[in-house]
Amino acid sequence: MTSIPKIFILILVSLCCTLPGCSKNKDSLDKDNHRETKQFQKHTNKVYLLTQANLPPEIQYQIVDNLDVSKKTYGSSDHVKRELADEARNKGADAIIGLKIWFSPSLFGWATPHASGIAIKIINSANVDLRSLDGELF
Repeated sequence: MTSIPKIFILILVSLCCTLPGCSKNKDSLDKDNHRETKQFQKHTNKVYLLTQANLPPEIQYQIVDNLDVSKKTYGSSDHVKRELADEARNKGADAIIGLKIWFSPSLFGWATPHASGIAIKIINSANVDLRSLDGELF
């Protein structure tokens, strides 16, 4: 019986330890997996990133899409915030609610930034001032 080379075992163990970090976190705020995607015109305006999932009832909005981004190597949370805002702008969204940011291992780094949120289009934008809510513009 032939013995398995030690390098093969080392590579196999390494892959088993690093590949699980490459998976995406799909823990979405949208508990019913309700994905309503609607096309809106893309824009260049700033997008408001809000950690809260529920907006005040006077703010009427429509869900554009669930977004999920990650950086493949080390970086700051600002990188994924900018990427999330760019994706939202390309889809015509005005804001992202339920912003979540976390760091997890990937193939090229032990702590790579990830972000997710729900892109929304504000329906009654003339009557809404998002600056009164806790968030940031990107």
